[in-house]
Amino acid sequence: MRGVARATNGGRGGGGAAAGAAVAGLSPRALGVLGRLRLLRDRAVHGAGDVTAVAARDFVDSCRTVAREVAALRRP
Repeated sequence: MRGVARATNGGRGGGGAAAGAAVAGLSPRALGVLGRLRLLRDRAVHGAGDVTAVAARDFVDSCRTVAREVAALRRP
């Protein structure tokens, strides 16, 4: 996922969705992207930074990449 910012959860705990995704069989790479996507979304919603057109496109591209992995898990 090209430019998805590297971020941590700031010690906030949680991780319920990531834990569920890990059980579902997502790769460690996809789990990392999911965590970064969540943090980027939180920053955008709470006004913790500007959202550029490039960042928005990267966010959408990253979502699509993870969605393809999820779809692949559902195929027999």
